[in-house]
Amino acid sequence: KEGSLVSSDQIKNLWSEYVANVKSKLLALPSKIGHLCQAAETYGEAEKIIKDGVYEALEELSKDATDRTNISSAELIEIDKIKIKIILIINCIDSFFFF
Repeated sequence: KEGSLVSSDQIKNLWSEYVANVKSKLLALPSKIGHLCQAAETYGEAEKIIKDGVYEALEELSKDATDRTNISSAELIEIDKIKIKIILIINCIDSFFFF
């Protein structure tokens, strides 16, 4: 429909900001939870600390994305799918480093 389309520049800017925010959150994780992992007494404790940190970052990113845009429920489902993929990637990386 005419008048309801969003310019590609707006989408590009929004996604660029979002990707920069994701990068910032992920790069902040080591300094945010590193000391907690070092103090963990078991592998399971360290794993939980890492997963909790990742989930917290993803929730913050999700909230930020939905607060800044008027997102439909279908788009929220897509965001959740992306979050699940990121979590799976983090779990793979986690397994690789703790093996």
